[in-house]
Amino acid sequence: MSKETFSQKQTPMIQQYLDIKSEYPEILLFYRMGDFYELFFDDAKKASKLLDLTLTSRGKNSDNPIPMAGVPFHSLENYLIKLIKLGESIAICEQLGISGSNKGPMERKVTKVITPGTLTDECFLNEQNENLIACVSYRNKRYALATIELSTAQFNISEYDTLNALQSSLIKNFPTEVLYEENFPNPDLFASSISVKKLSSYKFNIDNCLFILNKHFKTNNLDGFGFSSKHAAISSAAVLLEYVKNCQKSTLDHIKTIKVSHQDDYIILDADTRKHLELTLNTKENGKNTLYSCINKTQTAMGARLLKKLIHEPIRDTQLLNLKLNCVAELIQKDLFNDIANELNHVFDIERIISRIALKSVTPRDVIKLKTTLQKIPTLQNILNNTTSNDLKKVSLLSDTYKSIVERISSILVENPPSTVRDGNFVLEGFNQELDEWRALSKNVDAYVANYEKEEKKKYSIDSLKVNYNKVHGFFIQISKAQAVKAPSHYIRKQTLKNYERYTVEALAEYEEKLIKSKTEILNLEKKIWFELVDTLYKKLEELQDIAKILSLIDVHNSNAISAIENSYTRPTFTDENILSIKNGRHPVVEKSLDSTFSPNNTNFDETIKMMIITGPNMGGKSTYMRQTALITLMAHIGSYVPAESCKVGPIDRIFTRIGASDDLSSGKSTFMVEMTETANILNNATKSSLVLLDEIGRGTSTYDGLSIAWATSEYLMEKSQPLTMFATHYYELTNLEAQFKKIKNFHFDAVEQINDIAFNHKIKVGSTSRSFGISVARLAGLPSAVIESAKQKILALEKEQGDPYVSLNQTNKSDSELELNKLEKKIQSIDLNNTTPLESLNFLKQLQNKNY
Repeated sequence: MSKETFSQKQTPMIQQYLDIKSEYPEILLFYRMGDFYELFFDDAKKASKLLDLTLTSRGKNSDNPIPMAGVPFHSLENYLIKLIKLGESIAICEQLGISGSNKGPMERKVTKVITPGTLTDECFLNEQNENLIACVSYRNKRYALATIELSTAQFNISEYDTLNALQSSLIKNFPTEVLYEENFPNPDLFASSISVKKLSSYKFNIDNCLFILNKHFKTNNLDGFGFSSKHAAISSAAVLLEYVKNCQKSTLDHIKTIKVSHQDDYIILDADTRKHLELTLNTKENGKNTLYSCINKTQTAMGARLLKKLIHEPIRDTQLLNLKLNCVAELIQKDLFNDIANELNHVFDIERIISRIALKSVTPRDVIKLKTTLQKIPTLQNILNNTTSNDLKKVSLLSDTYKSIVERISSILVENPPSTVRDGNFVLEGFNQELDEWRALSKNVDAYVANYEKEEKKKYSIDSLKVNYNKVHGFFIQISKAQAVKAPSHYIRKQTLKNYERYTVEALAEYEEKLIKSKTEILNLEKKIWFELVDTLYKKLEELQDIAKILSLIDVHNSNAISAIENSYTRPTFTDENILSIKNGRHPVVEKSLDSTFSPNNTNFDETIKMMIITGPNMGGKSTYMRQTALITLMAHIGSYVPAESCKVGPIDRIFTRIGASDDLSSGKSTFMVEMTETANILNNATKSSLVLLDEIGRGTSTYDGLSIAWATSEYLMEKSQPLTMFATHYYELTNLEAQFKKIKNFHFDAVEQINDIAFNHKIKVGSTSRSFGISVARLAGLPSAVIESAKQKILALEKEQGDPYVSLNQTNKSDSELELNKLEKKIQSIDLNNTTPLESLNFLKQLQNKNY
């Protein structure tokens, strides 16, 4: 709004609006006026464009109309959904007073601020995705990321040494709203978020942040959470918590702890790896043909979100993984998974319902869903009664608290309540006597009117007498003009029409007043009963949160069991040895999309093999083979069975991928630059426990440059960290590395070239190939035959002209001094000392001094 807006004298109502708006200058203010939410000034202009509203005006402001736009209160939700998708934030200003109860404008107050990251209502959320709000800070050369999932009360904090690690975590969590300090060094990092907000540095003051967190968790210090000395973590967590509290106008009592995530707890997957492996999004940024879509057999929204989280945070703790696998094994062995799936299919998203209870925004329908879910627990307990695995036993160990909750809800709410409390009629008859009496009065209107009319007709012998009702006049008695003379003296004339006279009487007026009062009393009593019920549920938050957690865990284990049975997966095993052994492994996504049978392949890394150089034709299966190895490894670390005949996995700390060609033109990066950046990340961070997938390193530049980079990359990995590496390449010259390093082994995918055709068998074999079959694949792609024949001639000519790249590489890999020493050594070895005179020896020494060799 302009300065003129504030400088002019306004009506009391507009002045009230301006005072409230000054507290929320950056977001849209929806100001309740009767049956509408109105927006004024610049907010009105903006909303009219975003929501396609008619822009009108109200009053005068410096002789100019005040822009105004509004939406009906009953359809507010639809407009908010659209604004949230556009990344807008909204302040909802409600009427708190009663019209005409005092002088001046009605009391109004902002009761809630809705932002993309602080949504809790079902209509705004995707049930299978988390909706995170994040706060990023940078302190003492450390990055921190705090996240809150308000709808499930999850509060997490992590610290990172590098910007790359922070970026990876942002991509993994994909927050819809990001807060950051105004002097944060890399704000471009948040460009993909729906909503980004820059906050003043004073909010990140460490002393104030410590006070905020200790006050919320009722602690003297943060030692118990494990980040008391981490200033970046403390500041980002406190700022985020305070921001969400201000938005919700709530103390957020249901957020009872903060989880500190350590990088060592999970297999690290950087942004490129998540993209290349298509974990939950494919290359087209949708969820089709991903690992998640392939293995997800969850029945509940809670389980679906947890499975996605596990896929993006594969666990390294093998003891915990074996506990998870024990659950899957027991469900399969005892044939329980179908029965459990049938029960879970009727379980609602109580994780989010519980959060709405805490925020006092829960609806009657939510509570009925909670009851329905809790009613499934006895059946699940019976199914899992004899299980021994940790997570499965937890259902049987639940206390009977949930039964009292079910009984309480059942005694109060109707089975099909309205969506909101304001609609009323959600309390059962018989629960409250006073409520029943008021309802009886309201329900018996027709009977009362009919009886009153009958008695009046009989008493005064007026056949035309009718008792009617309308909104203007309320209840009235209507008599025809011809019989109006019979109207008794206590009938008070109210209206004269052409053919009728209308009257009112004291008895009808009293009944009408009582009837009007009954509507208010009914709603007030229902609200009172409702808030008492919500308070009862609020006191059970911790028990309910435990139930939600247990049900989501069981759902994921059951999903993994169903997936294992349907897809013939097997249980992986873990070892402390630095190995990866997969027998007849399959790509979990590709095999489901094939009409034919998938060709399985083995993978064996141990102390004798650290790098596989994989050659073969395009479309031969190299990329699929490498990806399946990474996905099988990842699946093992989420507690899932895997697509293989057997799988034995050693310690894995990171999975790296460098696959495919892509550019980042918006950042000024060519395809080759992107490739080199991703490769640099791998070389700088890979350890002996890392799994590295490299596909076609160096293909974005000239042949000799690319070959040299690929060669040097391989040498660096083998000489430095020796990670488990799969290196697919068309530079068949790289197969000579097998002779240089004992732990490099050559493998290839073969093809059989026939007349105008090529057959792929998609089986990996030991040894190398000297051909890429590129021209044959080009023929399959439909290149004109003239181009194919010309290419054949040109490749023959090039092969004759070019020297041996292997010899050239070996020479260029040596320094000038090394080459000179080699020449010197050969010259010395060429002398026959037994047959050389002293003079010849002196001459030879002179040649060496002059470097004449």
